[in-house]
Amino acid sequence: MKKEEHLQNFINETDDLLKELSQKITVLISTSHKREALNDIFRILHTIEGNASFFGLHGLKNIISNLENLLSAICSGTADIDKTAIDTLWKGVSLI
Repeated sequence: MKKEEHLQNFINETDDLLKELSQKITVLISTSHKREALNDIFRILHTIEGNASFFGLHGLKNIISNLENLLSAICSGTADIDKTAIDTLWKGVSLI
């Protein structure tokens, strides 16, 4: 398989993962099962980040690393799931 085909597969997979990520952010907003939604969001971001690293997409990797840092802060209790955090997640989805 050529590099271009791998890149197209990455784009297609990322598109699917972004749709799932959007659904999980919506769940995060509307559910009391926050931990499960956070774990799902983190898993999706980590998958995209790993794939981006494979292709040397360092800017994309940095965006995702920042989102993962936000999620870690929420999980550790040093940040809240508030409007700012949710807006940041949505902006991250848009940037990805």
